[in-house]
Amino acid sequence: MEEADGDLNGHKASTTVYEGAGEPLYRSEDYDECSQSLLRYPWHPFRSAYEFRMARYFVLSKASQGNIDSFFLHAPPSSDECSYSTGRGFIKRLEEMNDILGKSSWNHSEVDIGGEKISYYYRDPMVVVRYLLGQRAFRESLVYSPVVEHNEFGERMYGEMHTGDWWWEIQNTLPEGSTVVPIICASDGTHLTNFSGDKKAWPIYLTIGNIKSSVRNKPTGHSFILLGLLPVPPKLGKNTTLANSVLRRQSQMALHRALGEIFQSIRECSQEGELIKCADGYERLCFPVLSGWIADQPEHSNLQNISTSACPRCEVEFHNLGSTHRSSMRSHEDYRERVQLFSENPGNLEPVEYLVARSVKTLFNAFWGMPRVNPYDLNKPDILHNIYLGMLKHMMEWIQGFLKKHHRLKEFDSAWASIAPYPGLAVPNKAYRSTTQWQGKEMRNLGRVVLGALAAALRNPGVAARSDFAKALKCVRSLIDFHLMAQYGSHTTSTLNYMENYFEDFHKHKDIFLEFRASHFNFIKLHVLMHYREHVERFGSIPQYSTDVSELAHVRQVKEAYRASNKVDAATQILDYGGRRLALEIR
Repeated sequence: MEEADGDLNGHKASTTVYEGAGEPLYRSEDYDECSQSLLRYPWHPFRSAYEFRMARYFVLSKASQGNIDSFFLHAPPSSDECSYSTGRGFIKRLEEMNDILGKSSWNHSEVDIGGEKISYYYRDPMVVVRYLLGQRAFRESLVYSPVVEHNEFGERMYGEMHTGDWWWEIQNTLPEGSTVVPIICASDGTHLTNFSGDKKAWPIYLTIGNIKSSVRNKPTGHSFILLGLLPVPPKLGKNTTLANSVLRRQSQMALHRALGEIFQSIRECSQEGELIKCADGYERLCFPVLSGWIADQPEHSNLQNISTSACPRCEVEFHNLGSTHRSSMRSHEDYRERVQLFSENPGNLEPVEYLVARSVKTLFNAFWGMPRVNPYDLNKPDILHNIYLGMLKHMMEWIQGFLKKHHRLKEFDSAWASIAPYPGLAVPNKAYRSTTQWQGKEMRNLGRVVLGALAAALRNPGVAARSDFAKALKCVRSLIDFHLMAQYGSHTTSTLNYMENYFEDFHKHKDIFLEFRASHFNFIKLHVLMHYREHVERFGSIPQYSTDVSELAHVRQVKEAYRASNKVDAATQILDYGGRRLALEIR
């Protein structure tokens, strides 16, 4: 089906929808009944809007059961006003609201690492998928079929996930009328305590690509659901009987055993599909497919069983990381076959040599064998760690070294501190070197002002330095332009060409900073920028996959829950807290 509008130079903006994809098959039998029930009793299981607002206040203010008991002790409500009068009664009401993702949805299991039993908790991911597809709050934000969009100039446009090629490719492998449900996960280990205690958790979250990114990535959208707490490996050096290398290997094997168990239902459901009730009141034949994993580089190395300095997407050798050289893409079928050969005949080292040459470890990978899943497609560009806390930080180190060499540091600091105010810009109020902590927010602002400050610092060069100053400015400008364009929420073929040209320009001039980069540019955060274009073409715009999302989810779903717990058996309290809060906030 094709829709068209607009007209410019003979071209029309058009949207081509995949014919027969995401077809509603049956009307859900209880949908209308549930709708009527919600209209009659919108605050169920609470009696009134007053009682619901009070419950919401208790949750958002992080009131403990003791605080709630104290509140009712000093201001006891009448039975008509409130159906509960204690903290325990309040918790029971919340659990009635959260019957789908409540206590009963959690599973517990253990893995053995270095002789120590490590617990982990998880939900059945299909329960979360059914919940998200059927959640009425997302009704207007759900998409069920891929599209191809062109602008008025006839150029292909890439924005949301369903505008990329990957969804279309997967749809081609499914029966007519089927609905693709792209599973997107996010994970990252985090500290639960700020200053002491050394308490850690390893949360994993799940959402679906059917929800538009404008809703999916909003912290208040509640579409990133806590799927589980992965097993946190013991500290290296704590076990005196095993070498650190053995513990690392056992930890990685345990991670993939846990992931294999967690995603078993996805593996089974993606074979034949499942009829799922959707938010619009219709049932669709849905095929869940793991499509992305939001994580930083070390996390992806663990998930894909590769070395930390290797590219998660291609087989580029270390000495080519700092160039524009393109290597062959990783093949999970090939690796799986080699690991199988080695496990059958450990004396044959040829498969091991083959894998080691490609920075792949001879370990079981939980994602191998999952239908329609390429584990090396799961890696997503991460603007926060790759660009803000990666390339821009590196670039500032090079700039500082370059300015020091040419005695221009004072001029740069002066220009930096005198940037004029502008709407939306956090103006630096002190010299660059006086700022000691640089996080994502500070690096975003840095990208907006650094080029102007550098140009001011390099004014009036001498004859000998003129060429070097010009190269430095061109190099920095290319990287800044690339980073700004990578943040676009929508791309066309032209903008992708521009982005690729900026990347090539950076490589053309980067040698001016070579002496400040330990003699080479072979590091992974530079290399992965090469894959940004192909990712946009296959999966849509880059910002929707940034680890900002998981960082915010940590705060709302794990760290706040830990602070609200009594710190004894905190894991189970974290899981309960998240379910109760979700039930109230998404209503």
